[in-house]
Amino acid sequence: MTKLVKIILIFVSSIFALVAAAAIIIPLVVDLNDYKPEIEAAVKDKTGRQLSIVGELDISIFPWMGISTGEIKLSNAQDFIPESFAVIKQSHIKIKLLPLLSKEVEVSTIVFKGLELNLAKNKKGLSNWDDLSAKKPAEKTAKKVVEEESAGTTPTLAALMIGGLSIEDANITWDDQQAGQKVIIKDFNLKTGKISLNEAIDIELSLFIDNNKPALTEALALSTQLKIDENFQLIQLNNTKINSATKGEIVPNGVIDVQLLSDIVLDLKQESVALEKLKISFDATTINGFVRIKQFKTPALDFNLAINEIDVDRYSAEKNTSKNKTIASPAVAVVATSVLIPVETIRALNLKGDLTIGTLKTAGLTLGGIALNLQAKNGILQTKQTVEQMYGGQYKGQIVLNAKSKTPKISLNEKISKVQIGKLLKDLKPEQPAKLTGAINVAAKLNMRGNSVARLKSSLGGNLSFSVNNGAIQGVNFQKMIDMGKLFSGKAMKSSYANEQTVFSMIKGTGTVRRGVITNPDFLMNSAQLVVNGAGTVNLVNEAVKYDVKAKLTNKATKDRPVAIKVAGTISKPTYTVDVLSMINKKEKQKMNKALDKALGEGGGEAVNKLLESFF
Repeated sequence: MTKLVKIILIFVSSIFALVAAAAIIIPLVVDLNDYKPEIEAAVKDKTGRQLSIVGELDISIFPWMGISTGEIKLSNAQDFIPESFAVIKQSHIKIKLLPLLSKEVEVSTIVFKGLELNLAKNKKGLSNWDDLSAKKPAEKTAKKVVEEESAGTTPTLAALMIGGLSIEDANITWDDQQAGQKVIIKDFNLKTGKISLNEAIDIELSLFIDNNKPALTEALALSTQLKIDENFQLIQLNNTKINSATKGEIVPNGVIDVQLLSDIVLDLKQESVALEKLKISFDATTINGFVRIKQFKTPALDFNLAINEIDVDRYSAEKNTSKNKTIASPAVAVVATSVLIPVETIRALNLKGDLTIGTLKTAGLTLGGIALNLQAKNGILQTKQTVEQMYGGQYKGQIVLNAKSKTPKISLNEKISKVQIGKLLKDLKPEQPAKLTGAINVAAKLNMRGNSVARLKSSLGGNLSFSVNNGAIQGVNFQKMIDMGKLFSGKAMKSSYANEQTVFSMIKGTGTVRRGVITNPDFLMNSAQLVVNGAGTVNLVNEAVKYDVKAKLTNKATKDRPVAIKVAGTISKPTYTVDVLSMINKKEKQKMNKALDKALGEGGGEAVNKLLESFF
């Protein structure tokens, strides 16, 4: 037994001696630099490219089998410039031998210094790496691989450990001659800590991007801790931090700095990806929350985000002008801005989430305390939204968009309470005086269908109610119009009027909506001096306004008849006209006709009446 042990020890020691001798002798005897021509010729034969090994090649055997290189160049594809497709100034890689016997891979830090990569596409659409693309494996071979994997015969590693990866001072160029776009990635640096499965890997990345179309530059820095399980199914990026500084003409105000913090989890087995502990910061805006996606083929999105404040106008590609600003509730604004509703997209949506915004600036308006709940599934999109601070008032609404059929259907349920409409209009169109002031209240339940703004307007139906308290209508003075009506009775007008406005304590009414036309049968306006009531319509399709109202003073006992006023024109430019003829009673009309018949001849009175009717 002792003799056997001695023989084994002698055998093992001999093996180690041979390995040690090989580790010492081979690097001394074998000089890879002598094989440069053969290596270059082999690359030329396989790829058609010229490989130039400019620097020295060094080899080591034990305990690390590795190679170090100096400068290496690979030529570009034919008819492409510059001359080189890829250049490496220096590289190092070593693998430990003994762990390989146990199916363990232990690699030292992999180093690439001064990497240059020139990627390009010519005007014909050909890329300068097309000739290097590997051929697809034969169907039989691919099938065999699948069978082997399913049978559990695929080789597995007992362990994988890499000392780290270091890429220093790399530069990558992308030149798309078809699109006229050139992107240069400069100063690319990547450094990792020890790489091992089931252990956190420290990663640091930095680079600079220069893009000509559109013209912008970006400095990007990333740090994270990467963790991968042994089955390559669970990938975690913990304590991820991304800093980006972007400059260019298309960037709002020329420059924007963005920081992102998050824990990112990708589970390939469960088909899910999640951004947890998410925090995005730019300018004065901070976004906190989470975003989760499941089922990669038919994604299901779940999110909860809170934004402290955001100025949307700052990031708008085209600044809104007063000419294209319209006053609408948040829900109506969402619908009205859609020229076409993306039906197919909505049908594919599967999401639920909540969004809150502390302060929102958009279209010149400032809103606060915004909460949005969004749900979409099986072709139905539903939203619930509230605005707690809306120019002294509040807003609450719901939207249901049914995209199951070819023609989408939309229903709205909205309520606006105590909103100071004058202040809102001033911010919306600062260069135009507000035509209406006061605290407005609106409740509306509306339905529409169609896939264009015009169709949606023309199909609008439902009912609503409105009121405005303690305000004024600019551009019209009902006191003056009442006095004009009195001229018919021979009474004099005031010598002057303070301004062209009508102050009121309350306006209210209800309406039914059919085919985009609002019918208001019970318009009423009260003030300390007068009362106005009547009825009319507002056509939302062509914005035409048509009202018949009667105004009467109430500040003192009077037998003066109400003054009839016709309101016409459009929503943005209404007109007001005293309807004199409607104020004449039958007895007065007969008396006037007799006088006209006497002066003009038989039938003169009736002719004049018809002529006056054409004017009024």
